Amino acid sequence: MPQGLTQQDLVGTYRGAPFGTLTLKADGTYALDDWATYDMIKEKYQHWGASSGKWNLAVSGHVDGRSYDKALKLQPVDPKQGGGEFFVSGTREKPHILDYAGDPDECRLYEFKR
Repeated sequence: MPQGLTQQDLVGTYRGAPFGTLTLKADGTYALDDWATYDMIKEKYQHWGASSGKWNLAVSGHVDGRSYDKALKLQPVDPKQGGGEFFVSGTREKPHILDYAGDPDECRLYEFKR
């Protein structure tokens, strides 16, 4: 996570890869259009739909005594709509939001960049 990153630094709209758009709003809500999910059986990304809910940036760097890198939490209104926890990298000015799609050893990512 970028040094000194605050929740306000993340506010904005991000373009997703392989597809999708994530908007993090200053009021702590988010909108995610064209959410991607990785189908491990078909070995390709699938369009899952839209999601909305609340988001926050984890303040603590440790959980249960271990380093906690997944700093961004998306809490959907409907748990079936996606959401989850994401890594944040890049800089305060150009943050990147990402997580593994499926097996981390295969290095497939969901990425969102401004």
